[in-house]
Amino acid sequence: MENIIHSFWSTPSIKDKTIEHDRNNGGFLTEKHHAMSWALSCLSWKKYYGKITLYTDKKGKEWLIDKLKLPYDDVIVCMDEINNVNPIYYAYSKLYVYSLQDKPFLHVDGDTYIFDKLPIDYKNSDLVCQSYEYNFSFYGKVLKQVCENLNNLPIEIYNYNSENFQAINAGIIGGKDVFFFKQLFLLVNDIFKNNDINSNTIDLERYNVLMEQFYFYMLAKKNNLKIERLINSNISENFKELTQFHLTPCYNSYIHLISFSKRQYLHFLQLECRLKKEFPETFNHINLVYNNSNTQKNNSFKDNINHFKLTASLIDDEEIENIEDRKDKIENYLNQTLKDKSSYSLFIYDIYQIEDFIYKINTQYSKENTEKEISNNISKLYDKKNVNDLKFKINESKGELIFLNFDYSNYNIIDDLEKIVSEYRNLKQTKPLPYFIFVEDDWSEMYIECKRLVGWNLLY
Repeated sequence: MENIIHSFWSTPSIKDKTIEHDRNNGGFLTEKHHAMSWALSCLSWKKYYGKITLYTDKKGKEWLIDKLKLPYDDVIVCMDEINNVNPIYYAYSKLYVYSLQDKPFLHVDGDTYIFDKLPIDYKNSDLVCQSYEYNFSFYGKVLKQVCENLNNLPIEIYNYNSENFQAINAGIIGGKDVFFFKQLFLLVNDIFKNNDINSNTIDLERYNVLMEQFYFYMLAKKNNLKIERLINSNISENFKELTQFHLTPCYNSYIHLISFSKRQYLHFLQLECRLKKEFPETFNHINLVYNNSNTQKNNSFKDNINHFKLTASLIDDEEIENIEDRKDKIENYLNQTLKDKSSYSLFIYDIYQIEDFIYKINTQYSKENTEKEISNNISKLYDKKNVNDLKFKINESKGELIFLNFDYSNYNIIDDLEKIVSEYRNLKQTKPLPYFIFVEDDWSEMYIECKRLVGWNLLY
């Protein structure tokens, strides 16, 4: 019988702050996407392995079981026992659950999703993990902090050569040697018992990774235990190999939205698309839960008759009062005035680009196109012949790259568009900067986002 395990300690997920490595909402930007992640993880592992068990606390059961209605086969409420532990140590709860096991197991994180049964035999392997991590930049720094500030550590930690650093990634972790995991938990507790670990001397967020993934690797090597890996190739420090939704299920059967990848908007869209496609009933339920409890974002492209009213107000030309031919007249005006590249003309062009995208999306959806005609994905795969030659382009029915000429960092561009126009003179002009404007579409509510593009992979 399979022994696939999820664990959820609610306390780290309800902190008030949001920083790059914070665990608020599990590291996701919204509770709704955190919920979708747990749903897709639970249902995909259950689909291919038949059974999944949840270890959690009372609040975790209220959220995952009572509110989200996720179909775990067994639910063990035990994590209230560790509520005396500082929630900054989010990995402690996982180590605790590993130590409770008395038969071969595979613990899988709530941000891992599978699209086939995996080629790893956790029942007959001493230890298994997702992959190795080689010389990731933060490990050596945190290990140095630990060796300089903590006492009574195992000699293997003091003697470790941090210039050739190796650890494991615990996206999935387990095996048949359950005694090893009791040793690992004892080691972690002994270090806490003998030391006052504080943020003045040690990066506590990164210490989580060290105590779960490096201590595991070190102890396994000390005990001469073989570690079987799901992924034997090298994983880069930005984890790009683990987040390729676009290659599932044909070329990739495992996704891990690890670390900062949870905060990337394109991954949000892929997560929603995949949950809707694979498990539509759960997708609809989660949307219903959060649409009933949260204030919805703007619907600025719905029922908007005056599509270019802000652009027209800036031009202040009586000849473009006719709504039906406003677009053509505005474009003619811009073609003439942009030649001088005056500050005001460039600002009008910024507003026009935004209103033009809203106009195009509004007219697309008003035609009642089917989901087949308007692809759910923000990007389109248009060469499927060879996985090494895959090419992508923006799905123009969902998103568009635009260049804006002013600094809008203090505004939510879509929600604050009228305010931006009224405060034009307070804005600072910059060189043209790339923004990505796109439809955020959860198939129950649709709204538009416009985000500064700071890298081809990352939106802020």
